[in-house]
Amino acid sequence: MANGQYRLIDLIDEMRNGRDVIFQSIHLVKDIMTCNVKTLTLDDTVETSLEFMKDNNVRHIPIMDVLTEEGEKPYFVGIVSQRDVFRQISPYIGKIGDAETDSKALHQQLGQIVTRNPKSVSPETEIPEMLTIMVDNHIDMVPVLSDGEQAKPDTGKDISLQPI
Repeated sequence: MANGQYRLIDLIDEMRNGRDVIFQSIHLVKDIMTCNVKTLTLDDTVETSLEFMKDNNVRHIPIMDVLTEEGEKPYFVGIVSQRDVFRQISPYIGKIGDAETDSKALHQQLGQIVTRNPKSVSPETEIPEMLTIMVDNHIDMVPVLSDGEQAKPDTGKDISLQPI
């Protein structure tokens, strides 16, 4: 934590150990959020998402959509979790019990399984409020949108993720 970058789990450990020193400089989501988040699009496939999760050591992928008009910025649509992906595929893929439907599942587009309009917060949200949202909704990741509202095609909001 010497580099000034904090993870939520580090904050929780500090709290559990009875330390509050770290909270003197960290109050808002922007103080701990992950920046420069890699994303996929609605057109990417389940197979692509599996590779992406493995390569980037993540369990959640923000999904972006690109407007058809040239020069438009991509916008945030929702989240695909590792759990969402595993629900789509069979444990028999690549094995003797592999069926044709298993291979088709790998080629399914993320637009069909994305969780749209997930709970989100803004960079200015206080950390206890973010934790409450996560606990109350039984989620372990929350997108951080530039203005705290669900992104719409005409807004082109920036996104960050805050995993626990």
